[in-house]
Amino acid sequence: MPNNTNTVADQDGEYNDWVELYNNSSNSLNLNGYFLSDRKSEPTKFAFPSLQLNSEDYLIVWLDKDTLQQGLHTNFKLSASSEQLYLFDVDTHLVDYVHFYNVDPDISIARNTDASGSFRQSDPTFNQTNGNKDNGIVINEWMANNTDGEPDEYGEYNDWIELYNNSSEAINLTGYFLSNKANEATKYKFPNILIDANDYLVLWADEDTLQGDLHLSFKLDSERDDILFSRPDTSTIDYFFHADVDSNISICRIPNANGDLALGLSTFESTNLPYLNVIESLEQKLLIYPNPCTSSLYLENIDNKLNHIELLDITGKTLANFNLNTTKIKIDVSNYKTGIYFLKMESNKFHKVIIVN
Repeated sequence: MPNNTNTVADQDGEYNDWVELYNNSSNSLNLNGYFLSDRKSEPTKFAFPSLQLNSEDYLIVWLDKDTLQQGLHTNFKLSASSEQLYLFDVDTHLVDYVHFYNVDPDISIARNTDASGSFRQSDPTFNQTNGNKDNGIVINEWMANNTDGEPDEYGEYNDWIELYNNSSEAINLTGYFLSNKANEATKYKFPNILIDANDYLVLWADEDTLQGDLHLSFKLDSERDDILFSRPDTSTIDYFFHADVDSNISICRIPNANGDLALGLSTFESTNLPYLNVIESLEQKLLIYPNPCTSSLYLENIDNKLNHIELLDITGKTLANFNLNTTKIKIDVSNYKTGIYFLKMESNKFHKVIIVN
């Protein structure tokens, strides 16, 4: 909660911002040496002391820039207008993060269910289960570099954004907003459009509103752009950003409607499939699955044009080398810590892999 004015006070009666951690494993975890930060470039801002977090238990940290107080109080604050929060392990590997924008007082950013699902603005559930929240319409998938994927009704390959109604009732979008800039929420205002329960709506990000109501007043930049979906009062429903998206690769929720985001093959106006990526570089094709992975990661050398791949940590350090002398190989990742890793191809192309252990 980055804008706590009257929800819950700390031990000194002060209404400061807070973050809640949750241990979703079956084992107790010592947080000694883990870090919290509001800057990815400064991962070690706040270091946890020796502290045991039991299985399926919660931990509150006050984000108030007041380390002289008793308990867990960070040396930084959050901004409700636009901010990010990062959790790093003892080796400063990224464990988790959330990026948020335009948060009203006493509204929290919470996962749909404890430890899984995407983040949503919602009523707070301080130090207790988030439950299972039905969030209505969400951003479900988008493509920021459509060159020969799905064409629009005019046969043009434009970028697109897919919404999904995750509720049991039809919802009218009149007055809602879509934008590709976090500080300009009202770029595109929805006319009278109805989305039925459990149905999809695709909007074309082509900057050509003369082609109809489903054509947005902005385009997407595959190198770096925002996706912001807002209510009529401009409060945020969904906010994401992407960077360096390859052509004809979509960013989608896995599982459909309430899961975390993953890069994958387009499932245009249909249920998002389990994570499966195709990397195409200099006619080299590789299937990577599952991703995120737990104990094993599989690589399929589709056209046998790849010979060598490296596994790197988030700092760029090479952890392992693999020779693709067969069509399919299995990589044991059970000994790697939870975090973000990269596969480096021979063509110096990189692909992100998430390991969850």
